[in-house]
Amino acid sequence: MEAISVVNVRNPVIARASRRRKLVFVVVLCGAILGAGELAARLRLTMGGRDHQVMYAWHRKHRLSGAWVEQDREHPYLPYYPKVKAPDIEMPGLRLAGSDAVKPPDVFRIFCLGGSTTYYGYPSKLQAALESDFSTRGLRLEVVNAADVSWTSAESLINFSLRCLPYEPDAVIVYHAVNDCWPAFGEEWRPDYSHWRRRLIDRRALWWDHLPGVLDRSAAFVHVRSWFEIPARYAGWKRAMMQYVPDFETDTYHGVDPYRRNISSIVAIAQANDIPVLLSTQVYNADEPRKRLVDAIRDVNLITCELAEKYPGVTLIDAAKTIAGSDELMMDICHFRRDRDGEDQLVELFAATFRERLADFLGSGRTLASK
Repeated sequence: MEAISVVNVRNPVIARASRRRKLVFVVVLCGAILGAGELAARLRLTMGGRDHQVMYAWHRKHRLSGAWVEQDREHPYLPYYPKVKAPDIEMPGLRLAGSDAVKPPDVFRIFCLGGSTTYYGYPSKLQAALESDFSTRGLRLEVVNAADVSWTSAESLINFSLRCLPYEPDAVIVYHAVNDCWPAFGEEWRPDYSHWRRRLIDRRALWWDHLPGVLDRSAAFVHVRSWFEIPARYAGWKRAMMQYVPDFETDTYHGVDPYRRNISSIVAIAQANDIPVLLSTQVYNADEPRKRLVDAIRDVNLITCELAEKYPGVTLIDAAKTIAGSDELMMDICHFRRDRDGEDQLVELFAATFRERLADFLGSGRTLASK
């Protein structure tokens, strides 16, 4: 029996209709996905996510103007320092509300030196933790945040000797480590960190800062942008105040002796003015994958312990030994997660040390008991 060959010739009209149906299906599906994403984003905005829009508008305005929101570049001896804010008029850039330039006799001032872990961190909580200990003695406590973002011990030395001493510190806490490790890596190296630090340059706009503002009506767009905003802002900050970003895997490590010299100078200046010094090791994330950076932080912390032992009267707070840093507790190499109790542990450690040494501090040098 002869086979019959059937040739299937597709009707072009039917083919076009099929393509149209597929196209409509894809469009409807994409629209449904986008609509669901927009609805979810709007629900998130009503539950507090509107901060994304407010913060973006704030940063966008300053990026387009080239200005830094919190930093002043006009100091002759510092690459940048905190801008004067309304509560800080009497102590410009030292972030303490209501202080007097001339210290009243019933005031005890603790100055906190460090980088962002101090600037954004513990001083206000330490004030709350210790206020009652001083008020029961008829004293008013002022914990002064004398730190700034990314400052090394070099900036803290200049800041302490030139800007803090006129306001009569009664005690000083030094909480440094990681920021001195960044300039320790690189092919060129100078002990004053001038190979790495630059005077703060103009803030640079991000490409999405130039997009039409009408896009902010989409909650989904606002959220997607927010995922990229913080990393880009952080990268922009690093470019603005560093001449280069170290490669911790391959760059030459030059050691952290400048830290030893800078902290020794802070201690010497403080002791020459009869100011008690508390040196703290810095808590770090032991789960950090950049192991050479972790090793450098450990080197700095060892120096802190050595200096506390070397100088009589210096109090050591070994925070890194007491508080075990990890990914669970910390958001990066040195900053505590806001939803964990790491910073509270640090504050309680500092507060307990002060309570233990309070009688000594009140009886030393330029402190209240001698007035």
